Amino acid sequence: MNKLLPEFDKPPVIEVVCGLQFNPISALSVPYIGRLWSKFEADYPKTREAAPLLPTIEQFGEGSRGSLYPFGDELPPPRIWFESADGNRLIQVQRDRFMHNWKKERDTACIHITIM
Repeated sequence: MNKLLPEFDKPPVIEVVCGLQFNPISALSVPYIGRLWSKFEADYPKTREAAPLLPTIEQFGEGSRGSLYPFGDELPPPRIWFESADGNRLIQVQRDRFMHNWKKERDTACIHITIM
């Protein structure tokens, strides 16, 4: 029987990301992100600030071009990482995005991802 997909003893995948991008929530300031962390803190005890990701919007047809984040005189809104103690799971939050990563930092027997 022909198999459509290969099988690996040690799969080559080292990171998987599932995320959503939406219109920016301007009211989502750092204090609110801190309150969100209180929901994740038991499973994601480490935090870190990262540079925000620029919007990725596909446009088709003539005149298509990328867009730039309009920071103006304001500081760019942060992207906050909530990371699991073992380094294998990561939640990323910024005003226009929510992402959940699985990273192969350390070998584990099984990874469980819960979407709330």
